[in-house]
Amino acid sequence: MENKDPLIESMALCVKTKQEVADEYGTSIRTLNKKLKEKGILLTRERLFPDTLKIIYSALGVPAGIKHTKNKIG
Repeated sequence: MENKDPLIESMALCVKTKQEVADEYGTSIRTLNKKLKEKGILLTRERLFPDTLKIIYSALGVPAGIKHTKNKIG
């Protein structure tokens, strides 16, 4: 089992497209896919849900400009 980064675990994430994630890293979808493939992460054509985003951010680091806020309930 891999170690979970508490900073990434505390992030309030929403569903994103590959293009949105590539834009966060300042790269193209093709380059994003290449970097993820090097880390052993293969993505489908579907949207990226929070659990998948956490895996991506853990592997590539959190992109600059992403807010680190906790989900607030109630």
